[in-house]
Amino acid sequence: EAALRSLRQHAWVDSTRVGIWGGSEGATLAPLVAARVDGVAFLIVQSMSGVPFGEQYVYQAAREFRGAPADSTDAVTLVRAKLAYARDRTRWAPYDSLVHASAGRRFAAYATPTAQDSWWWRWYATKMDVSALPTLSTLRIPTLAIWGADDVLV
Repeated sequence: EAALRSLRQHAWVDSTRVGIWGGSEGATLAPLVAARVDGVAFLIVQSMSGVPFGEQYVYQAAREFRGAPADSTDAVTLVRAKLAYARDRTRWAPYDSLVHASAGRRFAAYATPTAQDSWWWRWYATKMDVSALPTLSTLRIPTLAIWGADDVLV
């Protein structure tokens, strides 16, 4: 928001023609910023998720290991346990058990953080249920939305 406001105040910029572009996670955030700042001229979103970040995370885990059904299933189980702990901070034992069980497996990178008091939990809890779709539907500005058929994450 601050960058948008600053750019629009620059002497060489026509403040009525400034828009927002966001890709991937930024594409989800761009409509939220556009809704908060008056006078945004246009919006471009590239590879915006149509679901909240937490659901997108589950999809990514499933898709990454789709050629190995056991890994895909176990990765999704781990991510769902991770999201459950991030959401309410009461279900550490199931997540921690899956973290240890994932050691040496292809999806072990999803088994982080490993500490109950990591900053990550507080940070991810603020965004895991965020979706741009409700906000996007309220905007009345020219919008270009781009998705690629081969995008493995969205």
